[in-house]
Order: sequence, then C-alpha cells, then structure tokens
Amino acid sequence: MRAAVWLPFVVLALVSCLGCGSVFDGAKAGSVAIVDLDEIARRLGRDLQMNEQVAQREQAYNEQLVSIQSQIREQLAARSEALGETPTEAQKQELEKIPQQLAGELTQARHKARADVLHFRRRLVDHLREELKPVARQAAAERGLTIVMTKNDSVVFDVAPECDVTEAVIAKLQATATASRPAAETEPVEQR
Repeated sequence: MRAAVWLPFVVLALVSCLGCGSVFDGAKAGSVAIVDLDEIARRLGRDLQMNEQVAQREQAYNEQLVSIQSQIREQLAARSEALGETPTEAQKQELEKIPQQLAGELTQARHKARADVLHFRRRLVDHLREELKPVARQAAAERGLTIVMTKNDSVVFDVAPECDVTEAVIAKLQATATASRPAAETEPVEQR
C-alpha cells in the first residue's frame, strides 16, 4: 500500500532523470515542462463553454426524466383504472408493487443520465487535452524541454517558473485565434 502512495513520485523522478545529459534536437532529453490545463481553459473561456455544454446535456436529461415520471404516473393510473373499483386482494397487492417497480425504473434512468453526463464531460476534457497537446509540445520545445506534464498538485510539488509553459501556450492559442478571425473582427472599428 505504501508503494502506491509513493509510486507517482518515483515515476516523476525517473521521468525527470531519464536521459539526463543527452541532447535530442537541441533539447535536453528528459527535461520536464509543466502546463496548467485548468488555467488555460479558464483564461480562454473554454471552461465556461464546457460547463455550458454539460449544463445543456443535463437539462436535456432532466427533461427526459420529467417525461419518464409523467409516463410512470400515467401507467400507474391506467393500471389502477383497469382493475376497476373493486379489485381482488391479489390485484391490490400487485397494484401496490407497481409504484416500487416504476420508482426503480426512474432511479435507473437517473443513474444512466448521471453516468452519461459524466462521460460527456470527460470527452470534452479529453478533446481539450488533445487540442492543447501540440501547442504545449511546441512551447516546451522552444524552451528546450522534451516532456510535458499537466500540473497536478498531488504529483507535482513545486515547479521552477521556467518550466511552466502555461503562459506560452495561452499566448500561442490567443495568437492563433486572432489570426484565424476575419480582418473585420480583429481590427478595431474607429468611432467618429
């Protein structure tokens, strides 16, 4: 169990020392760059976009759950009505089980919706990571660093400022976004 606690630190130390002293494409092999994905997402507004997308997905599932609840009530009323005003004892017992069965179905639908939303959020984060990977790699290479790790307080205790490429990644992404906009959007409009 103790090994599991120290394993991330041992791996980080090994990765940091890997290839020390060897040079690869002008960079010292094994030199580690750190990038803060949360900060990048926050500064570029991507966190808000992702949160909005997740909220929309949650809203759609909530609407589905309300619909399921309505269907459950209708099914219960229809079954009760089908039994008439004087159901037998066996029919009464069966009718009493129906709300529990329907509540179980609703609970399953809620769990599935929750799992789907978490999966959707994970896919958004994975997409962002893949989008940022080449930019972070380039920013690291410009500083002579060959390995890029994400900032994670449980693994990375401290980072020298020159190893943190977060600002360089943000600047590159902002420059790319500005360059890809039409000229009318990037040039300020003069007020007369």
